[in-house]
Amino acid sequence: GNYSRADAGWSYAKPTEEGHLWQWWAQARDRASPASAEAALRQASVGAEFKSRTLLGLGDKSQSGLPQIAQPQMGVYALAQAVAMQGGSGINFKAQTIGLGLHGQFVLLATKCETKLGGEWQERNLASNAILSGQYAGLAAQWVCQPAANTVWLASVSSGKDKPVNPLRAGSVQNETAARVMAKVGALQAELEADYKKDSRIYSVLLSERSRKIARVGARLEWQNTVALQGSNYQAQMGYQWSLQKSNLQLFAQQNHGPYIGLSKAW
Repeated sequence: GNYSRADAGWSYAKPTEEGHLWQWWAQARDRASPASAEAALRQASVGAEFKSRTLLGLGDKSQSGLPQIAQPQMGVYALAQAVAMQGGSGINFKAQTIGLGLHGQFVLLATKCETKLGGEWQERNLASNAILSGQYAGLAAQWVCQPAANTVWLASVSSGKDKPVNPLRAGSVQNETAARVMAKVGALQAELEADYKKDSRIYSVLLSERSRKIARVGARLEWQNTVALQGSNYQAQMGYQWSLQKSNLQLFAQQNHGPYIGLSKAW
């Protein structure tokens, strides 16, 4: 079938006189489908992040045989975020996340880059089916480079464990690993993401005597352009997205794909 979606977002960044950086954001999303009421989705999130000024300069690498890299800088970051989601199928999910780690800035081959490495802790509360709630803890890393005004490269990876709040949860502890790469060059943006989950115990003897494994791959290719409507500039998007999820338990296998178009405006 098809669906329509409306998003609203707000973000604010404030550097301090001491060289620190505060960032706040909030987002809301509403999705509806005339083909299926179960496809309805409402989601809201709010968060904040603090990045300290440079606490450690690693020196000028031009004297170590690496003239392309100049004075990498390191500091610390801390973030907090809350997410709430309601779906047409009856799902009611809330999550609270905190993160803490190091961030670094450096110049590589005349390109400004930034990295982050730290720990993440998340409380996952599935109110519509409380036995599935869990507590996640893991490590996350992110790398971003911006070689030109309209060119961005991004890569991120995370790995951790989701421990059940209720010991009777099917599958018990779940190991999770995820990765994402994104490239934006001019009007074209491409994304590829993958994640893998494996239970530590049998999910259900009725389905299989093996632990559940789930592997998912998703991709998106999008074209963006500025259009003028009634004297105002808008951002138009047109793209194609695809995802494939496989599992050793057929119940959890799925595939989705299709084109989309969108229009957005920033103030």
